[in-house]
Amino acid sequence: FPTRRSSDLAGELARALEHLEAGERIMASAEPGASALRASLANALAKLAMNEGDLAGAERWVLDALAQLEALGELDGAEAATNLEALGVIRYFTGDLAGSITAYEQALAIERRLYGDTHWRVGLTRSNLAESWLARGRHDAAGPEFEAALAILARTLAPDDARLALPRKGLGLVALAEGHYEQAGAHFEAALALVDGTTEPQELADLRFALARALAGAGREPARVYELADAAAAGFAALGLLDRRDEVTRWLADAPAPTPRPIR
Repeated sequence: FPTRRSSDLAGELARALEHLEAGERIMASAEPGASALRASLANALAKLAMNEGDLAGAERWVLDALAQLEALGELDGAEAATNLEALGVIRYFTGDLAGSITAYEQALAIERRLYGDTHWRVGLTRSNLAESWLARGRHDAAGPEFEAALAILARTLAPDDARLALPRKGLGLVALAEGHYEQAGAHFEAALALVDGTTEPQELADLRFALARALAGAGREPARVYELADAAAAGFAALGLLDRRDEVTRWLADAPAPTPRPIR
């Protein structure tokens, strides 16, 4: 099948969002009370808004879904956990890290009760929670959560499942921040080996840049340091993340030069 252009996909998402919003208005007018259907519709609208990059709209719809579920007395079920998980993601990307941590912890409490402490959903939520702790600079809180997440996911997922890269990368970032470059590099190498077609391009660029920093800190493979950093910068640029590209470029200016510098 031919690959659709991103502009075509964006247009389809916008039209889907418009139709769902129209449906929600009709439903709210005809049936103003809370309902499971309206909660599911709000969740679908939140997902579409996130795909459109509208984080404020996504948060509004997730909160609407949670309000519907609360009115129905269903704030302790699987759908509530899914919406709380989404809220954690949204608040992470908007910089509301305290709100992100709260949402993830609420989702985690529900998932533990529903699925037990060793379910893969619990592992993924703990990994996401750890990312928010890490972004707050709380390595003491992030490290144990990443370790627990990796232990759960290693037991419940296939050895080559790309989702194992998430806590691996997280443990590498904790080690990197603490100056344990060899340990960080080992985690990043393991994470990079798990990358597949489902890996988000930004995640791959982040991982390449992280491994470049770990190798540079350990004084190893300077030529590969440049290759990884160049690939990361190109990845960020392709995504329109020019601040991240410039961050890599500034870092490269101070990185140890390989001998000889690879020809590009």
